Amino acid sequence: EGTRPTLPWSPRISLAPQAALPLLDHLHADPTRYVTRSVANHLNDLAKIDPELVLHRLSQWQQAGRQQPQELDFITRHALRSLIKQGHPETLRFLGYPASPSIQITNFGLAADQVLLGQALRFELEIKASQATRLVVDYLIHFQNKQGKLKPKVFKLKNLDLEAGQVVKLQKQHPLRVMTTKALYPGQHHLELQINGQSYAKLAFELVT
Repeated sequence: EGTRPTLPWSPRISLAPQAALPLLDHLHADPTRYVTRSVANHLNDLAKIDPELVLHRLSQWQQAGRQQPQELDFITRHALRSLIKQGHPETLRFLGYPASPSIQITNFGLAADQVLLGQALRFELEIKASQATRLVVDYLIHFQNKQGKLKPKVFKLKNLDLEAGQVVKLQKQHPLRVMTTKALYPGQHHLELQINGQSYAKLAFELVT
């Protein structure tokens, strides 16, 4: 843990990103979850600095076969969680999510164009797969900041494995409450649909007090 580039509540250390890789090579095969979680957290830190380095290392570990497949899958997904949330194209391809899936998006809409502060933004959509595919469905809310500019934040919606011709309907309620860690400002906001790292549609709504 002490070699992590961005260990929470700890001073940052000035090690090169590759410096701890030999240690991680050894520890990734450990049978205990708290060790493999630590390895994954370290890789997640590195992924913010050098995504390609992390993807290459995970590929090497897959080929080496020193860890149980289920546990290595845990390491992989936990290590890549920040890149997945960002919609990093190479990461999604590495995990088997196509950059341009054969899908159709219909009925993407809001329950209301105005949302009262303290209530929830409600939306729904339908996805139809033309062929079997894997999807990471996210949504972004572009929040007004104090200066009146829009700043996007990514939220997870659903991971899907669809068969050819399958249709799924997704619904979501996102609370828009003032919190100690997040100030909300009235005005126009945007809701954006992102699938496998690609933007598919955007809707505007008004946050009112």
